[in-house]
Amino acid sequence: MALPKPQPIDPDDGTPIVSKYKADDFICAPADAKGVSYRLTFRCIPDIEKGIDQIVASNRFPFSTRGDVIRWCIREGLRALNQMEPVISVQKRVDMVDSLMVEEAAHSSFMHIFDVLEENVSKYMADQAPKQALRVLAMARHNFESMPEGHWRERYLEELHKRFGQLLATGKGVTIAPNHKG
Repeated sequence: MALPKPQPIDPDDGTPIVSKYKADDFICAPADAKGVSYRLTFRCIPDIEKGIDQIVASNRFPFSTRGDVIRWCIREGLRALNQMEPVISVQKRVDMVDSLMVEEAAHSSFMHIFDVLEENVSKYMADQAPKQALRVLAMARHNFESMPEGHWRERYLEELHKRFGQLLATGKGVTIAPNHKG
């Protein structure tokens, strides 16, 4: 699973730049549901290569590699060409595979976050630092509550309650504070 892109920072004033785009709209599966993929090789002028690298480095789009950019460009180019002159197209299947990959990535991220959260809470509890464990849980709850309304927001909050409800209940009023053992 690819790591999420860092939030871009305005080079002039150092403030975070809020993304204008949904990451799901940019995910293009590198393989189909059976793991089959083909390698395409082509030549381009140096400025196209440089432009692709600048897009990746900008962190303004959820692309991590040149391949991510190129797959998206090809998918969108095929979609545009099909709208200009309809031809026999596999676009529906491409969109379906991409949708499945988005769901798989979302679920994988969900599981990873809770595995890491459980590991951190367990370490703090083993270190006799329940306030630190509660602080981590409070930060997680705050972040989950800040997610857009919908399935994943509810799913994260439900899982947080399911796994840590008892511990959270004992720490009513715990605030998100600077790190200190407690």
